[in-house]
Amino acid sequence: MRNRFAIALFLFAASLPAAPSIGAASDELTDVLTRTVAASGLVQTQGFNIVHVEVDRLARGGSYRYPIRLEAGIEYRILGVGAAGISDLDLILEDEDGSPLRADRDTDSTPLLEFRSNANATVYLRTKTEGAYRRQPLFVNVIARRSPGRTVSAGADALADILAKATTAAATLAADGRRVSHIEVDILRNGGNYTWTRRLTGNTDYAVMGIGGDGIRDLDLVVRDANGRPHSSDTDTDNSPVLTFTTGRTAEVSIESRANRVSGGSVYFVNVLAEREAL
Repeated sequence: MRNRFAIALFLFAASLPAAPSIGAASDELTDVLTRTVAASGLVQTQGFNIVHVEVDRLARGGSYRYPIRLEAGIEYRILGVGAAGISDLDLILEDEDGSPLRADRDTDSTPLLEFRSNANATVYLRTKTEGAYRRQPLFVNVIARRSPGRTVSAGADALADILAKATTAAATLAADGRRVSHIEVDILRNGGNYTWTRRLTGNTDYAVMGIGGDGIRDLDLVVRDANGRPHSSDTDTDNSPVLTFTTGRTAEVSIESRANRVSGGSVYFVNVLAEREAL
């Protein structure tokens, strides 16, 4: 049974109007991120810090899984927000073997997990859908935690700002014929780095954009192959690196963001990955 907060979150997210269009290819992203900002704001009023946002796509009956590092004694809230094409989005927290630890399988597009971690542990978040009505619609995961540690300097306004920048970047990529396939938002301190992995499809033209929030003056972006060798990089002194490259075959890569000049403590940044079929 959901608590009052979960019910309020569902009703609030469901009642939001569609966001204004900034380009046909990005209407869906604009809408789902607008709803994400609103839902995240509700979480933040409860004293939680948003520490991670992840956007991807789901086919009907598909699922998406990635690891999360939990800290003992920390209270967590994990939200899911489905785009208009998703009527039933589920969140399942699993152990390494895939056994469920907790889940929200209610028939709606805004699942919520609430818990306090009793140990330092790596768990896995699975997002799945049984009722997507359009081809590979977008979904969003938001991870929030409440503790004296790991805070973000500018809070709710900073999150809204970085997601707005992600939407603008997506519109730029769409104008170049690319479709956004993944967005990753996290936090960087001065000298810190963040890495995520992705399996790329062969014969595909990719673009990765990095954008630093206010306070990040120098953000570098490096794509590495499965052996850790640099594939391509942008290490210019700015906070908006861009990489474009074409894959000849299916392969797993890691995408690393590194902040060299950060003021104001911990600051949000975003990576936007988009693709199109290679000519």
